[in-house]
Amino acid sequence: MVTLVVPSSDAVAQVLTDRDGIEPARALAAARAAQGHIGRARRLATDASAAKRRADVLRVPAAVTSLGPALSAAATLVRTAEEEAKAVTEDLDEPEREALRRAFGEGSSGKGVAKAMRGMAGAMKDLEDRQKSRATRVKRDTLDQALLELALFYRDILMLQLGADTELANPESDLRKLASSSTPEATLRRLQAIMHCRELLTLNVAPLLAAEEMTLSLAEG
Repeated sequence: MVTLVVPSSDAVAQVLTDRDGIEPARALAAARAAQGHIGRARRLATDASAAKRRADVLRVPAAVTSLGPALSAAATLVRTAEEEAKAVTEDLDEPEREALRRAFGEGSSGKGVAKAMRGMAGAMKDLEDRQKSRATRVKRDTLDQALLELALFYRDILMLQLGADTELANPESDLRKLASSSTPEATLRRLQAIMHCRELLTLNVAPLLAAEEMTLSLAEG
């Protein structure tokens, strides 16, 4: 029997410091935010754009004060997911297209090359269709990651409200005001709204509609 455990934040931070030379305090903050996921912790600690996108997501709880801000926050969540998904897929798409062009002999000469190149159009169309499907999946997965970040933020608020002795994923200074201005019951309702949004996404509900329903629920408490 092999028992697998989620590595502690201290252990993840130590890996980032030892292997990647990341400053200890920044490594620990990233490790806590990533909740044991070393790859995500490394990205948060080294990729300024990834850290900014997470910060944008975590501004939602303070922003959803009424109807207008709630709808704006939903649009921001979806746009942030689209931007991150685009960054991920662009790194994958062009190498795949280039590999396909080489496989069909683009840039080569000789007998049969012209015929092979004529057959490349259909293969390229199939590849582009697969890439579009992947981009849709990546966007939904990225939005789901943003929802998990929100859920973790509200979990931290709930822990403060209940006085639980547990490690927080977010700085307490970012949580204290929201924790003191609501109740544990309201925080639980907000967590349920986030989980419901995640469920809607698995049912292929339009991301913006699902996000709008959620942010309106967050505003209502």
